[in-house]
Amino acid sequence: MSNMIEHGDMVAFHPGYYVKDLIEELGITPVAFAKRIGIPKKTIRKLTNGEISLSDEMARKLSAATGISVDLWLNLQRSFDEKAHSPESAAI
Repeated sequence: MSNMIEHGDMVAFHPGYYVKDLIEELGITPVAFAKRIGIPKKTIRKLTNGEISLSDEMARKLSAATGISVDLWLNLQRSFDEKAHSPESAAI
C-alpha cells in the first residue's frame, strides 16, 4: 500500500505521510523518532510507507510527542481508510 491514494480529483494521505513530514521537519532519523515515541523502528518504517494502519496506541504516542490530538491522528486514518475502500478507488 502507498501513503497516498489518487484517483481523479480525489487524494487521500495516510497518517504515515504526515509522520514522515514531522520527522523531516525535526531533522532527525526515523529511528531516532521511533525511539523518542517508544515504538520499534520497523513499525515507524511501515507506518511512514503506508504499510500499516495507525493504531490507537500509536496515535496516543504521537499525540504525546507532537501535541497533535489523538482524535486528529485517528481521523486521518479513518478518512484514509474510507477513501481507500471507496468504489472510486477500487479501480486504482
